[in-house]
Amino acid sequence: MLYLAGGGDEKDSVKLDQQFAEDVGGKKLLYLPIAMSGVSPTYEECHTWIQRVFNPLGITDIVMWDALTPNLINDLGTFDAVYIGGGNTYKLLDHLRKTGFDHPLKDFIANGGSVYGGSAGAIVLGRDISTCSVMDTNEVGLDDTTGLGLVGNYAIWCHYVDAHDNFIANYDYPIIAIPERSGISFDGSIIRVIGFDAVTIFDRGFKRVLMPNEKMSVFS
Repeated sequence: MLYLAGGGDEKDSVKLDQQFAEDVGGKKLLYLPIAMSGVSPTYEECHTWIQRVFNPLGITDIVMWDALTPNLINDLGTFDAVYIGGGNTYKLLDHLRKTGFDHPLKDFIANGGSVYGGSAGAIVLGRDISTCSVMDTNEVGLDDTTGLGLVGNYAIWCHYVDAHDNFIANYDYPIIAIPERSGISFDGSIIRVIGFDAVTIFDRGFKRVLMPNEKMSVFS
C-alpha cells in the first residue's frame, strides 16, 4: 500500500497520517530523511519530528537511516513500513539508484510492505520526477528522471495550487496533483483521496477533480 502526501506540515497531513498509522498498526517503521541531506532541518531534528507525529498515533518503533548503503538492503525486509521524507527529489532518486535501493523498495511493496512518501518521497514513487522541476534544482545533474513507477502510469505533482496548471499542461503523461492539505492512498488499483482538499488528475488534456474520500481506478 502506498500513501502519498502533498507536502504540507503535520497539521496538513494529519488525516493521511492517521490512516497510515491505523493501517500499519503499532509495527516497525523505517524513516528515510535522506532527501534532506545537506539542508535544514538536521537529521536529529527530523528524527524528533517523525516521533512527534507518529508516536501519539501508536507507531513507536521507528528506526531512522540517514544514509543508505548496499549492505542495508537485506535489513529492509525487517520493517513493516517505510516513510520517505521530503527534500530534493533529484537527490533522493539519485541516492536510491546509486545505493541500489530502488529495486528492493519495489520488492518491499510487492511483498505487502507499506510506503508513505511525503513531497519528494511521494514524487519519486511516480512515473517521472521531472514534475518537481518547478520547485527543486537538479543539483546532482540527474539525466534520467524516470521514477519508480509505482502509481500506474501517473507521475506525482506535490504542493499543488491552481497556478501550477499552466506548467502541468506541458507534460505529455498523466499527473496526479496533490495539494499540501491532502494526500492519497493507493492499493495497486484504487486511489483514494485522504485529506482536507481535493486532488486533481490531469490526463491527455482532461482535468478531473477528486474530492476527499473519493476513489478512482488506476490501470497500469
